[in-house]
Amino acid sequence: MTISLDFVTIAGAIAALDIPGISIKDITGIPDSNLLTTPVMYPIFERFITDFNGFNPETFGISGNEQMTVTYTLNYRYLHCTIGTISNVAAVYGGFIENIEKIAEKIMNNDTLSGVTDIRLGLIPAMGTIPDSVGNMYLGCDLQMFIKEYVGGA
Repeated sequence: MTISLDFVTIAGAIAALDIPGISIKDITGIPDSNLLTTPVMYPIFERFITDFNGFNPETFGISGNEQMTVTYTLNYRYLHCTIGTISNVAAVYGGFIENIEKIAEKIMNNDTLSGVTDIRLGLIPAMGTIPDSVGNMYLGCDLQMFIKEYVGGA
């Protein structure tokens, strides 16, 4: 057996989560611009996978026969609405926070995500005015998901 990682499977499983009112994209659905597509959550293409640590052997072995624990962080961006459409911040901010709560609850309560041994919602390192990939500004946040995979083994 060889070592096999599941980045694509995990991104697809996250995209398949059913969170009412939020569109979730996988790595093949990252939008160039998000105008008129909010609320949306998608992988941050310039830093989707960070903090990769593949040096956690659990058993001895060679050529993928050893068992390992691999950990890494997946980084996602949630965009709630364009800043230009906000005429009353208080009117949309409550819905923004409620959607972050829905995302967090869905991730934290999911024990059967394909490809993942364990997933934990990590940090929310940025919240407020967030750009899409072409510079349009949104009310949004970045989310980190800590992933653990057990890989390898005969």
